[in-house]
Amino acid sequence: MSSWMAGPELLVSTKTMDRAFGKNLANRFEEAYGDAKNLRGRYPLTAHGFFYLAEAGIQTEAQSFAKLVHMLRRLQRRGDVYDACALLLCQRVDASVKVVSVSSMGETGDLSPETFFQTLIGIILGNAPEDTHERARELYPFE
Repeated sequence: MSSWMAGPELLVSTKTMDRAFGKNLANRFEEAYGDAKNLRGRYPLTAHGFFYLAEAGIQTEAQSFAKLVHMLRRLQRRGDVYDACALLLCQRVDASVKVVSVSSMGETGDLSPETFFQTLIGIILGNAPEDTHERARELYPFE
């Protein structure tokens, strides 16, 4: 385990949205961008992720859903914002919540939680000294 004096190895920002998709997306994008630029400047060797949870109803608003996917891809594509972004959709069923994965909706998988964590783990192991995270290196062979 690394010393906190060296700074964090992983930072994940999270946002949720369950209604008013079209009205709030631009604000969420600005917040996410500002958070990341600030933290990336302070901790350049840290793996930075952005995990977005939205209510599955956003799929019925095709323009809002497309805008959300585009926004998340732009945040990770720039290279100076987030290293990885994930989108997870949920549905409220009575008193419980059912998770609907983006990859199960025909997306390419670049925003899947699996890709998100694989990318971030790879960055952490790539930036950390080779004699750290021994167990993680056994479980996740990094080259």
